[in-house]
Amino acid sequence: MSKFLTNTTKHATINALRGASWSVDSLTVALFTAAPTVSTSGTEVAGGSYARQPVTLATPGSGASSNTANVAFVNMPACTVVACAICDGVTGDILWVNDGLSMVCAGGSNKLIAPNDLDVSFPAAA
Repeated sequence: MSKFLTNTTKHATINALRGASWSVDSLTVALFTAAPTVSTSGTEVAGGSYARQPVTLATPGSGASSNTANVAFVNMPACTVVACAICDGVTGDILWVNDGLSMVCAGGSNKLIAPNDLDVSFPAAA
């Protein structure tokens, strides 16, 4: 997933290095029909029973982690998902990491991200 970090993540990391506290309310996965960028929040899926879904990440190793359980989206609206993001909470625009995703949803469909399919990783040092 984390092909790029949002500015929020970069700033929080720098502030943590400076000694500021850093807390996350709850991690959720959001789906987007227009991709977020480093500094914009994109267009999140709306309609049907779509809602951000909670995600738990495994303890990281070698700079990487992945989801430990299914992340299920039920009764999706008809849409084409082009990106997903790990967010802080069920609303708001605090996106920690995001990446492209290609998912076509028929109205009323259910979509599942299986365990270990949502990878969060950082590039190895050169």
